[in-house]
Amino acid sequence: MLINETLLQLQALEKRCFDYVPALHSDIEKFKAGLNGETQLYNLLNAIQFPHWQVLHNKRLPSYEPYYFQLDLIVLTSDTVYLFDTKQMKGHIHFHDDETVTKTSGNETETLNNPIHQVKRHERLFQTFLHQQRITAPITIRPYVVLTSPYTELSYPPRLQEEIQRYVIRAEAIPKLLSNVHDPMTGHGKIAKITSLINTNHRPKWRNVLHDYNLTYANLRLGLPCSQCDHIPVERASNHVRFYCKKCQTYSYDNIQAGLVDYALLINRYCTNKEARQFSNIQDRHTMLRSLQKMSHYNRYKNNKTYYRLILPWEQK
Repeated sequence: MLINETLLQLQALEKRCFDYVPALHSDIEKFKAGLNGETQLYNLLNAIQFPHWQVLHNKRLPSYEPYYFQLDLIVLTSDTVYLFDTKQMKGHIHFHDDETVTKTSGNETETLNNPIHQVKRHERLFQTFLHQQRITAPITIRPYVVLTSPYTELSYPPRLQEEIQRYVIRAEAIPKLLSNVHDPMTGHGKIAKITSLINTNHRPKWRNVLHDYNLTYANLRLGLPCSQCDHIPVERASNHVRFYCKKCQTYSYDNIQAGLVDYALLINRYCTNKEARQFSNIQDRHTMLRSLQKMSHYNRYKNNKTYYRLILPWEQK
């Protein structure tokens, strides 16, 4: 399962908001469409890769301080690094002579950022990243805009044909593209080294989503979510081990962890026992302490308080 941290933040916010926020719901649908396209391509790449290739998803890497650049999918082969930027766009996409790009769907036309400019920039920044990491061996980098929707129509003037054919590709054409890649025994150590550097330097983007949608802590529904239907709050069962959801009438056990995940996504990666209990509506500090210790590998102390750094499930090693 692919992870998009921003989408998880938005979904956690919508789940806990008392009121429906149209802009929030619209953004969630856009991120879900994008992740769906990335997932389709990721599964395709994993189906055709050689054993020593690496396919990495959603990596945000440092460029020039304090800036970062984000890559949808990276394929590291023995002789080439492919940078794939997925576009799940439905409608008619036209590249104009002045290098502007428009998308027409129905009666609506909007101007888009030129995706070719974006992937060229990613190529330069990734080359700089490798140089900063002291990877001096020559490496071929091939950036592509990948159209993942079969409902994308593409047009362009003859002058741009060569550039379009070089940088824009449909997802179904990728197996043919990669079929020409050789897989000699040399280069596998280089793949492992670059993969390790990418994973080590990856920094997920965390948005202040409450601020982005003009919301505050007071707009949030507090308590623990149901693991089946996301209803908030669930109730502590009589045996104090399970939790019961009145909405879907099911019992579950891992609700405190789910509540702490929401806290990390929406509020802060650090929290005290008291802050976690207030957010989760848990009275017993010892119960919360056990959950915090399971999710935290690092503590810090400030003003005589212990702050736990929450490690999210997909970050666990």
